[in-house]
Amino acid sequence: MPPIGDAFRRKTAEDDASLTPAERVQRAFRLGDDEAEAFRRARGTTRSAAEAELASRRRAGRIPSRVAGTG
Repeated sequence: MPPIGDAFRRKTAEDDASLTPAERVQRAFRLGDDEAEAFRRARGTTRSAAEAELASRRRAGRIPSRVAGTG
């Protein structure tokens, strides 16, 4: 009996293959919005405060580029 995860990954890949590129982009944005909303609810903050915190965390995780003159 194959693991449940394998069947789930196969089904997800099949579903993804049936989407157009535009639908895939819409799905990615929707998933991002869902994650941002979950973060906002967990923190008990407003949407703008949650978006600002997430943006700050993304910036903090970046490594400055010496090539671009920012590092």
